[in-house]
Amino acid sequence: MGLAGLARAWASAFSKAAALAGVLILVGTSPAQAAVELQMIIRDGDGEALLASFDPATFAYQGLTPLKSDSVAIAFERFGATFYAPDGGLWSILANNGGQANLVRLDPLTGENYGGVLLTSDSVAIASERFGATFYAPDGGLWSILANNGGQANLVRLDPLTGENYGGVLLTSDSVAIDFERLGAAYYAPDGGLWVVLAVSSGEASLIRIDPLTGENLGGLPITVAGQVMNANQIGSVFYTPQPDVPSAVPEPATWAMLILGFGAAGVAVRSRRYSVGCQVRATLAAA
Repeated sequence: MGLAGLARAWASAFSKAAALAGVLILVGTSPAQAAVELQMIIRDGDGEALLASFDPATFAYQGLTPLKSDSVAIAFERFGATFYAPDGGLWSILANNGGQANLVRLDPLTGENYGGVLLTSDSVAIASERFGATFYAPDGGLWSILANNGGQANLVRLDPLTGENYGGVLLTSDSVAIDFERLGAAYYAPDGGLWVVLAVSSGEASLIRIDPLTGENLGGLPITVAGQVMNANQIGSVFYTPQPDVPSAVPEPATWAMLILGFGAAGVAVRSRRYSVGCQVRATLAAA
């Protein structure tokens, strides 16, 4: 084998190692998140609850799923806050027949109620009408805005396994308690800040930041559209859309290791080929 043949053998070994490394890079990078849907619970003409799905980019309707409990349709008015948990489960605060609040898991494909737990405070059931916005915090805790017996708003932590209210803080503005009825949607922003829609005295909507440790209003801004301040009763749910994972430009450690092994294998293959060719040449010369 001449130099040209040796070069072809090296190139073949290198291409195999490169192909292996390319597969490993694809496996080692994080895939983008699957496409998400915009979902909402809506009321049909008979007053029953439906889970509606829309394309978040075009708002095109994609499907409806009737919500049921033991295959019986659930009235729309029984539903409170509905949200996805970090594990992907769809949960809702649902009023039972006695008007008490239950935290239940729903099957988004069939609409069936899987069951759940009664929400309690000091082991006493809590009326569903006392619950406002309910959401997961970045630390994985389940939180809700809950009306106390005086109609003031508290930020409380719930145990999703037992339904018990762990307690929390009174929500205040300038150290004055905020009425529950003045608060709307609440959510955590990507920077970890807790934000709430608040109706000011004129009924206009402001988006304020809350200190989750003290409950104090840290200030905010009016919510405007085309320069016009919105009324609080015009604001429904407020949330951030999920962001797709961006694959890292730097290979992961496992990928680096496999790259090194791949190129090492290529080197071994080339060296072995060289040795084989050298032996053949020496054998030819000896025979001559």
